[in-house]
Amino acid sequence: MDSKGRVSIPAEFRRALEANDPDWTDGANPRMYIHYGDNLKGGLAVYTVKAQEEIEDIVLDMDYGPERELSEDYFLTSTQEIKLDDTGRAVLPQMLRQKLALEDGMEILARGRGDTFEMWNPETHRAVRSARTSEFLASQPANFDPKSLLNDARRKREEQRMQGRD
Repeated sequence: MDSKGRVSIPAEFRRALEANDPDWTDGANPRMYIHYGDNLKGGLAVYTVKAQEEIEDIVLDMDYGPERELSEDYFLTSTQEIKLDDTGRAVLPQMLRQKLALEDGMEILARGRGDTFEMWNPETHRAVRSARTSEFLASQPANFDPKSLLNDARRKREEQRMQGRD
């Protein structure tokens, strides 16, 4: 991040932002949405325009109540639309820089998450990931094998595929 709060967005993420911005045309600058609520505990979640529009539709279809109110707060109110500049950089507002505890010249960790990505202060990310991993592993049996998570996901995917045939 430079002294003006500009952050270079990795090229592969820029391509995804372009492909999922209905207003984007060749030569234009894509947009992205940054969710800065507290679900990441120190990171920022970045969504494409298409993903944000889908989220908004879902939230607005929810019945009024505490779940909708919480969803509105996180997915609608605590969201910042950012347009990339001609060089593929995004200017992070001061509020977001403070949330990540970023300083001029500091590297930012961009972490892909399927159809979204996250931005983190690398030190915060290490601490949060370490704590989450330790907590998860403590809840598993001593002989836990991470590959079992893939097996469970495969089994669930296969069950869903089979249900779709019925």
